[in-house]
Amino acid sequence: MHRLLLSITLGAALASAAFAQTAAQPDLSGIWKLNLAKSKLDKHNTVVSETITITSKDATIEFHYTTDSKDHTETYIADGRERSAGNVKGIEIRATAGWKKSVLTIDRGPVMMGHTPEEAAVSRVTDRWTLSADGRTLKQDSEGFDTRQTFVYDKQ
Repeated sequence: MHRLLLSITLGAALASAAFAQTAAQPDLSGIWKLNLAKSKLDKHNTVVSETITITSKDATIEFHYTTDSKDHTETYIADGRERSAGNVKGIEIRATAGWKKSVLTIDRGPVMMGHTPEEAAVSRVTDRWTLSADGRTLKQDSEGFDTRQTFVYDKQ
């Protein structure tokens, strides 16, 4: 009887912990437009407009960016495991994505910036995505290349 009671208690604790973890992960899906007035960008950042369409299914999150009329897509699996995130200029990019409470954290690198070898800089970049309580604002805090930027997006 003692074992049965202990098993039930342990099972309930594990189930509630799993539910609490799932409940803390907001759904970032939707169309988001960059709000330049609320964002804090590095002085070298030249973005004029950006829209992100985010879709998510289970642990897979896809970001489709349209930045200054140029499109690109990034896909991550938010399970905390490091994976290949593509290849840029012959350098493999590795990424880890996962949830820390209600914040999606994506760490990737090495990431190369610059158009010529003289401008090139290699670094790791960490993005933290946070959804506002009302679900209308998405904030991306980005650190890398000795800079910190905050991108603020409004839901469309």
